[in-house]
Amino acid sequence: MNESTQEVNAACARIIMPQYLKYVDGANNLIANITGTVTVLGHLDYCFDFLLFTDILEANLTITVDPDGEMPPGLGQVKATTLLRVVGNTATDATIKYFGKTAHVVYEVNVPDVSDPLGLGGLMACQFTASASLDGSTLPEMAMPGSGGGWSPPVTVGASWKHYITIDFLKPARVTRIDFEEVTGKLSIKTFRLQYSQSGIVFSGDCQRDASSQVVLPAECIFEARFFRILVETVSDGLGQGGTVVGAETGILGVRFVEWYGAYKDGDSASCATNFQTRLSDKPEQWRNVAYDTANKVFYICDISVKREVKDPKMVCLSSPDGDTWNVLPSYVTRLVGFYESYGGMCAASKADSAVVCSRDGKRWNIMPNVDHADILANAVPPTAVPGLPESELQATNFETWSVDFTGVSKDGTLRARWANCCS
Repeated sequence: MNESTQEVNAACARIIMPQYLKYVDGANNLIANITGTVTVLGHLDYCFDFLLFTDILEANLTITVDPDGEMPPGLGQVKATTLLRVVGNTATDATIKYFGKTAHVVYEVNVPDVSDPLGLGGLMACQFTASASLDGSTLPEMAMPGSGGGWSPPVTVGASWKHYITIDFLKPARVTRIDFEEVTGKLSIKTFRLQYSQSGIVFSGDCQRDASSQVVLPAECIFEARFFRILVETVSDGLGQGGTVVGAETGILGVRFVEWYGAYKDGDSASCATNFQTRLSDKPEQWRNVAYDTANKVFYICDISVKREVKDPKMVCLSSPDGDTWNVLPSYVTRLVGFYESYGGMCAASKADSAVVCSRDGKRWNIMPNVDHADILANAVPPTAVPGLPESELQATNFETWSVDFTGVSKDGTLRARWANCCS
């Protein structure tokens, strides 16, 4: 209704909308009881010939929320205000001016989250890493859809840290949904903790969820980051509500995804990170292993420390001549090399094999000359891996009076060291 003191010629109803609300030709319309034309500039003008004192303009206007995809996703219901004021001129003054008061309307618009597929099946193998894998057939990239038996971590006895699988999306992504798939013949994740990181080193997030064929993340669990991690909390004998929680040591866990959903943020993709190792439990230099010095009758065990460090778990090795006394090897030792006959004792190496030391009693270690490194590394009898298989599948290994099985290390038929107590 014209509430001004003059009648309006060349009248326009000027509608000013918030930045992310727009009138899109072909998608929106304005239907009014007075015939006019729509012009869209930084605002919307609906123009007609005149507006007399007795005229009342009634119109229905539709607009599109964020047609250019500029709004942050996931805002939910937010309030918006649209302004309207009549502009035009008069019969005695051609200057364009405002008429009457500015009207406004307050309403709510819904800004839903994006749940587009992130294309998990098209990622590269290097984008998947994990705390460890059972062997080379259960690597973390096997968690990709359609990739056989899924990712399987080793069965760990007594470990206080949890196994995890990490995905590097190579650029920041917003994750809103995760779909799991049950792997036939293997245990499933029952509950997990979703974490995120910008660097892949330090992870944050304390979002615990139940795994199922479709996990829709609530607002408090929606993060934006380059790296995402599934930290396994509990396992079950089936995926979803039908699964019953069981002990992690009762079988092999299989993790496979159908898809992750959300949206990638703008920007170029980085290269795969090369400094994150996935340990294989059937490789003695990477996982639990044992060795026997046949000349000096000293037994050696190595295991992964349950104290997780920021960058990488630590290998801890011990020696014992009798099963009663255990000696911790120097902290610089990262792996056993094995029994070296030419020296007549056990040899071990530091990180990247930069130094090699040997001992005949498991307590005093001698630094070996650099010229001998190649021969030691090539000819020492390597340690024996103790792979992360469940008790029903892991066979005992015997070394004279010593024996190694799922529970621990025995001597003369008596248990002398439990894996569950190693290695804090």
